[in-house]
This record gives sequence, C-alpha cells and structure tokens, in this order.
Amino acid sequence: MVNERRLFERLVDPDPPGSRRRGLDTRRLTESVVGHLCNLMNSRHGCTPIQADYGIPDLNEFVFAFPDSLGAMRQAIQKAIEQYEPRLRSVRVKHVADPDRPLNIQFEITARLVTEDGLIPVSFSTRTGGLGGLEIVE
Repeated sequence: MVNERRLFERLVDPDPPGSRRRGLDTRRLTESVVGHLCNLMNSRHGCTPIQADYGIPDLNEFVFAFPDSLGAMRQAIQKAIEQYEPRLRSVRVKHVADPDRPLNIQFEITARLVTEDGLIPVSFSTRTGGLGGLEIVE
C-alpha cells in the first residue's frame, strides 16, 4: 500500500480524526515527493549520523572543474534519488543548459511515481536557490 506522505510528515502533521479518504491523492503524494527531494538535494554527505551518504556531495566540490563536473553532479543527484526516494522508479537526471545564464546549474528529473494503480510519469526541475541550495520545481 502506498501512503501519500512519509512517516515523519504524518507524525508532525497528523490527519484529523475521521478524515480517512478512499483512494490515493496523487497531488498530495507528488507534493510529499517534492518536499523530500528538496530535503535530499539540500543535505550533504555526512550531515546525517545514521546514514553518512544521505544527500548529495557539496556542490562546491564540483565548482573548480565546472563545466566538466556536470556529469558527476548529474550522477550524484540520480544516485541519491534512486537510493532514498523509493516512491520514484526509472529515475533519469539530465543537465539543462541555459544559454542566457551559462553558470546557472539546472537539471531535469524524470521518473515514474509509484501509486496503487501503477506507475505515473512525473518530471521535476532543479534550480539554484538564493542561498546556494537547490529548489525542486514541478
């Protein structure tokens, strides 16, 4: 059975009593996945004592070899998603170049969302946030 929200989300913000629904709300599921991807992409290796490889490497490690390091960045993001977001299958990450902003690092993520009714195609984009983190946009 697929749950729309992760366990921690349900503990922090439980559904009110008597609010049980029939069927899966794919919108709520997608929002939960986006929230988790934001956390995952903005966590660095070593930040979680119980799981040292949770997150992605510090993007500053790739800056000195930019743009040659784009392939390694893409692989790190794809590996993290495949390992830590079990609600997504067939994950593909692709660098998207912006000729107007060549130093802007942006990736497109395509995958299949696991639901009770099967797999649904989804896509997300990353963009560099104001404080240097990555934002996930549907």
